[in-house]
Amino acid sequence: MTNVQKNCAACGSLITVRLADHKRGWGKFCDKSCAAAYKCGQRPRDVNAHHAKTSAWAESCLETRDLTKAPSIKEQVGKVKVKPTYHSPARCRSCGERVNGPGLCLDCEAHEEGLAAQEEGWGGHKDAFA
Repeated sequence: MTNVQKNCAACGSLITVRLADHKRGWGKFCDKSCAAAYKCGQRPRDVNAHHAKTSAWAESCLETRDLTKAPSIKEQVGKVKVKPTYHSPARCRSCGERVNGPGLCLDCEAHEEGLAAQEEGWGGHKDAFA
């Protein structure tokens, strides 16, 4: 079982986490109080003597905090497997220009909306003569 060292996201202390947990996105905090504090907006910069006077969490973190910066995961493991992100090659249905997502480009979409609005206006005119 491979372990890696990280810094707690809330208090900045050095923690040891299983590599499998790190890959899942777990193991960000040293304990449940740090996880709760992080959800409330506490960050490592909040752990100081002034904040420790008003917060029991900051006081306990200030007493046990280790200011050592953890080495990167790549340095510890040697390699990091990155899952590729596949993007579908999308092109505008009308003009063929590359677009971010399926459908039409902005120019063709504006043109289609204009035509739809024009046809909608004629629809009311045709109903008057029917």
